[in-house]
Amino acid sequence: MKRKIYFYPKTKLGKISFYGVLIGFLLLIMKTNNILIPFPAMILIGLICIFGITSIYSIIKNKDYAILLFVTSLLGILGILFAIGEIVYPH
Repeated sequence: MKRKIYFYPKTKLGKISFYGVLIGFLLLIMKTNNILIPFPAMILIGLICIFGITSIYSIIKNKDYAILLFVTSLLGILGILFAIGEIVYPH
């Protein structure tokens, strides 16, 4: 069985999860650079986590093997680990 690996997601769910993580990550970067963003940082991290899980679902269920989906799923997993770290060891 030969699988095709693409650079950009082919399914609708894959594209939504990619853009969701991208927007959440860019807003988080702008938030850390003291640009006025009306969202708290934990909401942006939650956004990254939700769309990261969605990209994992798109990889497994829809068999959308895109490189950008693997990157966004990695960012989602790192967001989950960051949120767990903030809950366990608060500042």
